[in-house]
Amino acid sequence: MRLTVKSATSAIVKEAGARPRHDMPRLVEACRTVAKQNSFSPWEAFRLLCFNEPIPGHYTHSYGFHTGNGRAIIDQITNHYHRYEMAKIQER
Repeated sequence: MRLTVKSATSAIVKEAGARPRHDMPRLVEACRTVAKQNSFSPWEAFRLLCFNEPIPGHYTHSYGFHTGNGRAIIDQITNHYHRYEMAKIQER
């Protein structure tokens, strides 16, 4: 499945039962960037961050808990998200 703003928003509404509170274009772009750097799909990055789903073959979870690698991937996505936020603020 291709990760778009529309598909990400729909997934959050459907599975979490709420409207997203974050900037979805920035979130999608952060997931795409980190996924490309780490050789998995943007959709898998999004599912890890938003729904705590493991990424097969990337050792993101052990016994239901995040591994160091899983935490590092989540931190990368979060850092990219905030980097895009800062760039947007500086453009003003």
